[in-house]
Amino acid sequence: DVYPFYGSPDYTHEVKKVLRRDNYGIVAAQDGYLLLKKGLAPPAALPYAPSSDTSNVDDLLFNFSDNFCSYISVPQEQVLHPLQVTFSNSDGTDTMNMIGYNVSAADTFSSGAGYMNITTYWHVAKPTLHPLQTVMLITDQNGGKHIVNVDIPSLAWCPTSTWKPGLVIRLTSRIFSLSSFHIPNGLAHISIALLPVTHPFSTIVGEQIWLPLHIVQAPATIVPTQGDNALQLATIKIVP
Repeated sequence: DVYPFYGSPDYTHEVKKVLRRDNYGIVAAQDGYLLLKKGLAPPAALPYAPSSDTSNVDDLLFNFSDNFCSYISVPQEQVLHPLQVTFSNSDGTDTMNMIGYNVSAADTFSSGAGYMNITTYWHVAKPTLHPLQTVMLITDQNGGKHIVNVDIPSLAWCPTSTWKPGLVIRLTSRIFSLSSFHIPNGLAHISIALLPVTHPFSTIVGEQIWLPLHIVQAPATIVPTQGDNALQLATIKIVP
């Protein structure tokens, strides 16, 4: 929970501001929790991505112990709805292997009162060169595309460029609604796409920068979204 902040980016910004100061250091970092102590040296800060502006606290990645990100690592047995889909750029330096997913959304979904979240599972062959972010989108019955969420809190602290080979990673979005997106009623498809964090937030709608995907094995309902590099995960009926 990030109360009283509305979204995890605001919360993350404030935590990084504290870590950037010279008067707090880390006593312990494990399972997504930090224990800080005043008077200790601050943790080492690295650029979040090769193109990051290190004068901006949001573009910093802090060097915690490997145990800090243990909360996103799960046993293979916990993977839901298994499949095999590879997202990769042209030279293979940014490659992600999706092995499962879960969409928590009612089949008949109220745009005014409903909430959903999306979980994806990934097998790590190697860390990516650039940290990648997930875009969640809705394609409405008229073919219109709506980016509805990009908030996956764990990626701010455990980016894909730091993942350890051999692990299975579970990423869960924050719960979100569709109330502010004015999506037409009727059938709608829920999809995800991947792109490098190095692109400005304002450009994530540019489908040409989304990583191409290849379906190795998946149910017939899991298909690429027509005309772009997004993977369709579920279909819902939107009602008021």
